[in-house]
Amino acid sequence: MNLIREYEPIEPEGASDPIGARLRAELREAPLRLRIVLPIYLGIGAFGGLYGGYALTSAYSNWITWPISLLILEPIGVASLLALAVMVSPSSAFAVMLTRALARAKLAALIVGLAFAGFLAWAILYLVLEFLKLNWPL
Repeated sequence: MNLIREYEPIEPEGASDPIGARLRAELREAPLRLRIVLPIYLGIGAFGGLYGGYALTSAYSNWITWPISLLILEPIGVASLLALAVMVSPSSAFAVMLTRALARAKLAALIVGLAFAGFLAWAILYLVLEFLKLNWPL
């Protein structure tokens, strides 16, 4: 009886996402300053997002801080941390997780952008209404 067992890796080669290779290729072509600054910014983003969400919800645990933490701070922190891991090991399982985390980080950026645009629209509308009150007293 000759039993031959083949080794099956946990993460087969075909399961890796091309985002790791793409990130590595872009970093190789980037200038030296970008290759130095990008990991620093990603580290700051990871620490700020993850610890900021923890600190915000532990200091003020209410219905306003939890959505801010879970919809904005945590996705950006996780995506930054996974991008750091993918920079070190582009063909690891972190590349697949980064692809999924980037979708949530894009949603967080969209929420922040819409909130900012809404604030600017409100401020401009308020200024126009105040200007109209000055010109035409009611």
